[in-house]
Amino acid sequence: MDSDWQRWAAEATVISIVGGILIVVARRWLHGEFVGLHAHSALATRVGAIEAAKGTEVTRAEFQQNSDRLGRVETGVAVLQESVNGAGEGIRRVEHNVNLLLEHALKGDKT
Repeated sequence: MDSDWQRWAAEATVISIVGGILIVVARRWLHGEFVGLHAHSALATRVGAIEAAKGTEVTRAEFQQNSDRLGRVETGVAVLQESVNGAGEGIRRVEHNVNLLLEHALKGDKT
């Protein structure tokens, strides 16, 4: 019985040594495959920022509402542009009449 124990102890020692060697070899071989702690924390920070930004992105309904509002603004700007153009034409007519009145006033004509 004593020899069985010694044999088991020897086998366990050999298995432990071989297992340790395999673990060291596997860690060195796979070292480049795993992310280090510093890189992992940086990646976690970036993922957190992306998730926070994703929570604030515009939904399709909000995009459609903004598109409708922009269309109304464009229409309002076009109407305002026509009003300004019309006012400009009116100002040109008034300016012409004022110029005629000034010309007659400077010449001394009375009408």
